[in-house]
Amino acid sequence: MNILRIWVFCLTLWGLIGELRGQPVVGGPLGVGVQLGPVTGLTAKQFLDRRHALEGLVAWRLDKYFFAEVHLSRHWLAQRLQEVPGRIVYYAGPGLYGRFESDRERGHRDRWGISGLGGMALFLGRIEFYMQFSPKFTLWPATTLDMTGGLGGRLYLF
Repeated sequence: MNILRIWVFCLTLWGLIGELRGQPVVGGPLGVGVQLGPVTGLTAKQFLDRRHALEGLVAWRLDKYFFAEVHLSRHWLAQRLQEVPGRIVYYAGPGLYGRFESDRERGHRDRWGISGLGGMALFLGRIEFYMQFSPKFTLWPATTLDMTGGLGGRLYLF
């Protein structure tokens, strides 16, 4: 059952990216990479226009749980990113997350909620280096507050 929920989440995310694709910014329409932090995993960013992007993270904490989130972020930058190489860009936006936890002591538990995203990125050609934080407010099955974040990089394809 857990695998089915993960697949539904991933397919929904894939559909959103396909429907909301905008003009390419920075070397190509899709950036993929790795994020390191409390949860470590794979990240992708799809620019929708000059200032907005859909960003996702599929990550895990090796001893605890699998984690997935998606955010719509706004970048504070007047020009297209490829016109200002080497400039630091600040961004923030709302999002949703799902956390799928399974261990021997507590069994299987899912958590769903809303999240925010804030960070800064440095674009060098087709490469993005970033540092971000993400506060999370769990809505189901109980209300809790958590914080994640990390350092990472993405390579823009095509």
